[in-house]
Amino acid sequence: MRALLLAACLAGCYSPAPPSGAACGSGGECPSGLLCAPLTHTCERTIADAAVAIDTAIDARAIDGPPGDRDADGVPDTQDNCPDVANANQSDEDGDGVGNVCDNCPATANTSQANSDGDGVGDACDPEPSAPDHIALFEPFDAMPAGWTLDGGITVVAGKLRVPPGHVGVAPLVSDHGWVETAYTISALPTTTLNYRSVEVLAENSASGNGGYRCGMYDNPQVASTRNLELQMFMAPYSINGQYQLGANFQVGDSGHLRLAYSSTNLDCTGTQPMADAAAAPPEVRTGNPGLFTQTLQADYAYLVVYEPGP
Repeated sequence: MRALLLAACLAGCYSPAPPSGAACGSGGECPSGLLCAPLTHTCERTIADAAVAIDTAIDARAIDGPPGDRDADGVPDTQDNCPDVANANQSDEDGDGVGNVCDNCPATANTSQANSDGDGVGDACDPEPSAPDHIALFEPFDAMPAGWTLDGGITVVAGKLRVPPGHVGVAPLVSDHGWVETAYTISALPTTTLNYRSVEVLAENSASGNGGYRCGMYDNPQVASTRNLELQMFMAPYSINGQYQLGANFQVGDSGHLRLAYSSTNLDCTGTQPMADAAAAPPEVRTGNPGLFTQTLQADYAYLVVYEPGP
């Protein structure tokens, strides 16, 4: 009797022509000629109608943009360098036409976005092309970086983090194994009687800037042709574990890249312009924060990117 009443109710409710889109009965019942779509639990005329119903339901919940702007960031798809990820500022650090927020090598130009090992890090910048790794942090310094520990006096100028003499900026990332990279330009060389200047990238660094591993270009402003690449363990006992004499001292406008790769078994410091490399075993295993540091000069850093092993 209950089944007959339910059937009669369904027939009466949908008379004279059963519409689609109504809820199925508690047991999946639908009027004659309609099917219960399992994902939406609505009565549909055909499986195709059910698929449309599912799509409509998804669209109702999704953050879809207006026609021609599917990520709703105000930039038309035809002009958007990340059409599927909102980025109204269209920031593109490496100038390859792919915006930072969707670029698998945000600091290395790679228009093709080739990624042979499928780990999300493009071939052009992958530090471990035969093993999985990921971009743990990328900061293009379009504005003052959120969450960083920054000494007073550090500013953002024309999309670069300007670090005055003796200042440190520390990223909000705890890491004990990875690769920290930056690009720098020397923007000022104040007169000094000191015998050292440097532009550096840091890892395993305390928030105060003291202690940790340092990779940088150094010179003695009191003696000509003393620029070196140095790998330092800035902890007790302090030591320089790699040093390569490179020639002419710093000049305003000098630019280059620095990368410090670090793990429990190896430290490697690489610099460009001029090119040099230094490697050593760490004296101890530490965890801390990557960062940037200058001594007795002013440097503008274009970005900081941290790669770490694993998916």
